[in-house]
Amino acid sequence: MLFPALMHHKTNKDTMNHQSLSAFIWSVADLLRGDYKQSDYGKVILPFTVLRRLDCVLEATKEAVLAEYADKQKLGINPQPFLLRKAGQSFYNTSPLDMKKLMGDQDHIKENLFSYIQGFSLEVRDIFERFDFYTQVDRLAKSGLLYQVTERFAHVDLHPETVSNSQMGLVFEELIRKFAEISNETAGEHFTPREVIKLMVNLLFIEDDDVLAKPGVVRTIYDPTAGTGGMLSVAGEYLEEHNPEARLTMFGQELNPESYAICKADMLIKGQDVANIVFGNTFSDDGHILKKFDYMLSNPPFGVEWKKVEKEIRNEHEKQGYNGRFGPGLPRVSDGSLLFLLHLISKMRPAKDGGSRFGIVLNGSPLFTGGAGSGESEIRRYVLENDLVEAIIGLPTDMFYNTGISTYVWILSNRKPEHRKGKLQLIDASGFWQKMRKSLGSKRKELSDQHIAEITRLFGQFIEASDGKKPISKIFKNSDFGYRTITVERPLKDENGKILLGEKGKLKGKPQPDSSLRDTENVPLSDDVEAYFKREVLPHAPDAWIDHDKTKVGYEIPFNRHFYIFETTRQLAELDVYLKGVTEHILTMLEQVSAINFPHYEKYKDSGIEWLGKIPDHWAIVPIKHLGRLKGGAGFPHNEQGIEGEELSFHKVNALAQAGSDGILLPSENTITRNTAAQLGAFIFPPKSIVFAKVGAALLLGRIRLLGEDACIDNNMMGLVVRQPEYDVDFIKYAMSLVRFDLIANPGAVPSLNEAQIGNFLLAIPKYEEQQIIATFLDRETTKIDALIQSMAGNLSIGQTKDANSMIALLQERRIALISAAVTGKIDVRGLVSTTLPEEAAA
Repeated sequence: MLFPALMHHKTNKDTMNHQSLSAFIWSVADLLRGDYKQSDYGKVILPFTVLRRLDCVLEATKEAVLAEYADKQKLGINPQPFLLRKAGQSFYNTSPLDMKKLMGDQDHIKENLFSYIQGFSLEVRDIFERFDFYTQVDRLAKSGLLYQVTERFAHVDLHPETVSNSQMGLVFEELIRKFAEISNETAGEHFTPREVIKLMVNLLFIEDDDVLAKPGVVRTIYDPTAGTGGMLSVAGEYLEEHNPEARLTMFGQELNPESYAICKADMLIKGQDVANIVFGNTFSDDGHILKKFDYMLSNPPFGVEWKKVEKEIRNEHEKQGYNGRFGPGLPRVSDGSLLFLLHLISKMRPAKDGGSRFGIVLNGSPLFTGGAGSGESEIRRYVLENDLVEAIIGLPTDMFYNTGISTYVWILSNRKPEHRKGKLQLIDASGFWQKMRKSLGSKRKELSDQHIAEITRLFGQFIEASDGKKPISKIFKNSDFGYRTITVERPLKDENGKILLGEKGKLKGKPQPDSSLRDTENVPLSDDVEAYFKREVLPHAPDAWIDHDKTKVGYEIPFNRHFYIFETTRQLAELDVYLKGVTEHILTMLEQVSAINFPHYEKYKDSGIEWLGKIPDHWAIVPIKHLGRLKGGAGFPHNEQGIEGEELSFHKVNALAQAGSDGILLPSENTITRNTAAQLGAFIFPPKSIVFAKVGAALLLGRIRLLGEDACIDNNMMGLVVRQPEYDVDFIKYAMSLVRFDLIANPGAVPSLNEAQIGNFLLAIPKYEEQQIIATFLDRETTKIDALIQSMAGNLSIGQTKDANSMIALLQERRIALISAAVTGKIDVRGLVSTTLPEEAAA
């Protein structure tokens, strides 16, 4: 019933499922498979989706626009304002063609498609140029796919009366998310997790709910690192949900051409003025110079150097000072995070005109990097002494797609409410997370709606709080983070211990300072310097003095220090009580592990493979090579001196023994640049690739691992990039873990396998949805077994060590048997999984 629902105008827009629609559009990937890499699907699907939406939006006014265009051409008048009025949109098209008419001339589809795109107004043409759409059209034409792809989109009903702007925005975001997740590029550069954006938007608007609820209110929002426009979109959704009559005018700038095109297209689809989305480098070419905004959001790249634009930034700092953006100071060239902070401050609307509030995601270094007098410290000094920071929220690790490090959301405002003035709230939300069912790159944790609500409540109520064990919200005075760095001098002495008086160029009679004994002390601003010196220094160095000419004021925010709680060791008697309960606990866990009565499938067939035996009747037999792209590794380069570029992990075969508890390889100390990989012809495996050994002792162990990030592997390993969404990576990983590579390896002193041997190995495979169910079931049950094994290994009070080890060995054997039974269809687990599958899989 899915296809007809999309084909007819009469479909009720209120019941249109945007996941179903995006899944249908994404099914165009079936046409592209083989001619396009999976990571390139979005380069075709996204611009064609935009083209079809614009085609549908303009259909009702098409004839009127063409007539107006002809009329104004005859009169020699600039037609643009008249055409915009006739179209009733912020764009128009003057070509007599549309997507339906393109279908009528298969032989000239490429030329006609180019002509049709050229008929759009300038801002729309810019979108397709940034998508590099003409290159994709050429590529599709050469592959013989252009007519089929265009025809598929021409039959998708994206008319406004069928799919509203809001729904279309959701569809487009769903496609963007799919593209980001399977892209070989670092997804985090273009895609901020939606729940993080939702938290930031909540924090941004919560104090203004009363104002934003007024009818007809209009506010502006800006993102200088717009990416694909996710932050702007979520902010718009929030305001529409709370006040449908309010309007949020969106502005942004983006450096990556493809992300810029996606963002601009998303804004166009949602009825925004796309002229407000600017292409270029925010630092060297500010696309919104002199503009001020009500709200701002940003997730700038972490730890990115600004050497390429150093000349322009230093010039603005030195010549314009506080009249420019970077007056307070410049951070070190290796990390430009605080430059984005200063840029946003420069875009704040003056407090007398209503002021501004913004949120920005930063890593930990802007909190404390740089001593007193450094650029970083001076920037912190500026924002704190000017009372601009409302709160800083520490997020859990492993929240972003391209990094596992700790991150922090800063909320700044120049219109603080009275009760916040002069104060800064720190919220430690590092414990607010739930584990994702499937990790995406480095992202393994996510915030639930409850977590977002609780953080928002703590911020909104501006209260101190704890979770019963440690504080999670604390409030400080701004001055609590300031200090004076004083220079403490000690006298220079001769070999007899006599103080040497008189220093060259100075007044006689004063002791000469001994530079080797020189030290510094950080004195909190709340302390009197002389009192501190007398209390903390003189008792240990009675002959010391302060060189006041060298005193500097600094600011740092030692976030973690304020939430650190020393955990004392439990008392002996308490431990004894705990250990006595271990036996009962383990017995209970054993019952949970073995409590399931496994059903079987109704009908089986002979697989034709001796080791597999009978398999469910609806399962297929598939060689490993057909599951995706099977590639071998490359020799590790021992000398990369002088070669620049992004560094990637280069995993050697011994890394297979060093994976995390989730089976994902940890980042390697061995690295290779993308440029070197290209020179060597080394394949760069994307996240979620399955890797394993093909040579040596590691092959005999049969370890199957996943990559958590783009990486290369050495020539003792192989990797499989699973073709999605036809096959589920986790199911394939479980199935391949059963393969006895040691038994099919070539015999010899060093056992080995070649690509053909591995690629031709046969596995039993159900349909995609069933693969997901089995993988979910195995994730759950193996987690139980692993927890029991870990509990036994750490608590041997159940009996003798020998007995415990025997039990652990039996559990490990049962773990393997359970996986084997599930992935070969010997048991039917479909009725045993209560967790809900992802929406896109269900669709």
